[in-house]
Amino acid sequence: MPGRPHRRSVGYYNREKIPGQKIIVRIIWILFAIILAQGIFQTRYLEVDRISVSGNENFSAQEISEAIEEELSAVVFHIFKRNNYFLLKTDALEEFLLTHYNFESVLVTKKFPKSLMVEVKEKISHFIWQRDDVLYLIDSKGALNGQIRAQNETDGLLLLEDKRMSRIDDNQVFSQEEIDRLNTLYFTWESIFSQSFAINRLLIDDNWDIDIITDAGFYIKLSPQDVERQILNLDRVLTEVINSSEIDYIDLRFGDRVYFK
Repeated sequence: MPGRPHRRSVGYYNREKIPGQKIIVRIIWILFAIILAQGIFQTRYLEVDRISVSGNENFSAQEISEAIEEELSAVVFHIFKRNNYFLLKTDALEEFLLTHYNFESVLVTKKFPKSLMVEVKEKISHFIWQRDDVLYLIDSKGALNGQIRAQNETDGLLLLEDKRMSRIDDNQVFSQEEIDRLNTLYFTWESIFSQSFAINRLLIDDNWDIDIITDAGFYIKLSPQDVERQILNLDRVLTEVINSSEIDYIDLRFGDRVYFK
């Protein structure tokens, strides 16, 4: 006998998620991700608030730390601050410090979970640049290297009083040739007169004639050409010809002819 036919159940509906449900699920996952990120990136346990600075000489550690803290207080993704350990980018912070302080080099290192070590190397500076009542350090390439409040904050540096009418472009006060000339004057003077008398300050005008104001009570006039030879002439004059305590100024701008009063 033929078997009885079996009933087959046929599904009338395919169980698929409707589009609205997919959107709701995605929103839930997004909210969950935001809440999780807030938990990670806004916890106080991961806020970098211990900053140590080393290698600084002319800039105080407090000043550098405050600049870093201000930079880290900026907001990332319109929600999170940069002071979170994981969001803090050391290369960006190094670039910030190099730009704002004109350091020669900066190395920023993170230490989990809240510490930041900043090691700086300042550009070599022998001079303080002054125009009117404003004082700046000058780096080895003739560029401004940070404003200072008073000359006594940087003992041992030479004050350059700039009487030129020229304007400053991009903080470059002197060209490489001009800063080389000043360095030659500085090192030649130190090698000859460091034990006898010192320079109080230098005055520079538009013609680049240089007045050297000394602590011996007289001043010296130099031309911009062959500064080293002029200082050697000064040494000869002071040694062989005159008593420095009886003079007002010495003019060395005319070759081997030296004038004094």
